[in-house]
Amino acid sequence: RGMSLAQAIALAADRQEVPAALLEAAFGEIVTGNASPVQIAAPPPSNAPIDARWSRVPFNVDALKAYDANLRLSGVQSVRFRNYALQNLTGLVTVADGVMNITKIAGLAFGGALTGDIAFNANNVPRGDLHLTLNRANAHELMKVVANNDKVEGWISTDAKFQFQGRNEAEVVSTLTGGAALQGEVKARL
Repeated sequence: RGMSLAQAIALAADRQEVPAALLEAAFGEIVTGNASPVQIAAPPPSNAPIDARWSRVPFNVDALKAYDANLRLSGVQSVRFRNYALQNLTGLVTVADGVMNITKIAGLAFGGALTGDIAFNANNVPRGDLHLTLNRANAHELMKVVANNDKVEGWISTDAKFQFQGRNEAEVVSTLTGGAALQGEVKARL
């Protein structure tokens, strides 16, 4: 009690209750109300392609195979992945025998309410399932990030279910299956 998320992560990693490598596998930059940004993930490897849209650098999933953990996410002001952030994130994270489950996800993304569950199995060829619902997201902010298009206004809601497998981003994208139901009111500017 009375400890920021950053302090709890550092303490748990120091005690090897939750190793930093495990947290690196799950999160990018974490910001809490009590601390400045905490960089959990290492910077991209120097051999990562600069111009390629999807990296072929293998994921490092060793920590998911080496450790078991149970974490409750709460009080997380921001979790940043590349050029977008999830705010006010809560959820439960369990890791056992190379399988990470993030359940009861709740937060904000692009100004809309985000809920869902993610399962990731790091054994053999890494694979995962995700189910995310985003309600009334700001279409302008969302489309700037996902499609590099800043000429859209309005709101978008989606219920998305996807499965994937792969040893790197390129393989994950090429094996992505599933779908999403979209709803919203969107206006495009020319």
